[in-house]
Amino acid sequence: MNRTAYVHGSAARKTERDRRPMRGQREEQKFRTVQGGLAAARPSRKTTVLHLLFMLGALVVTALALYQYVNVQTSLEGSVTTIASLEKELAALRQENDEAYSRANSTIDLEVVKQVAIQELGMKYADEGQIITYSDDGARDYVRQLAVIPEAEN
Repeated sequence: MNRTAYVHGSAARKTERDRRPMRGQREEQKFRTVQGGLAAARPSRKTTVLHLLFMLGALVVTALALYQYVNVQTSLEGSVTTIASLEKELAALRQENDEAYSRANSTIDLEVVKQVAIQELGMKYADEGQIITYSDDGARDYVRQLAVIPEAEN
C-alpha cells in the first residue's frame, strides 16, 4: 500500500482493497448487471441503426397517414360546398317551377274550356247508361284493360 498519497478535496480516495469486490459481491454485481440494475449496456452500432430505421419508417407511415387524412378532409369540405350550391340551385328551380305553375293555372279559365268543348267540339256529358264502373282489385293508380270494354246499352 501506498501511504504517501495526499488527500485532495474533502473526500478520501479509495484504496486498492476498497476497489476490489469481496467474495459473493461479484456474483451479485453480475446478477444486477444482467438484470439491468447497476450497469447499463451500451447499444451496439447495429442496434442503433435498426432503431433509427424503425423510427424513420414510423415517421414515414405517420406522414402518409396525415397526408391521407388532410386529403380526405379537403375532399369532404369540397363535397359539402358542392352539395350546398346544388341545394341552393334546387330551391331556386323549385321556386321558379311553382311560380310558372301558378301563372299557368291563373291564366286558364275552366268555364272557357267547358264552353269550347261543348259548343265547338260537340262534346257532351255522359248519360246514366254510358258510365261503366270498374273495381281496381288492389291496383292503386291505374286499371289494366284485359278485355274489350262492352258497349253501353241505350
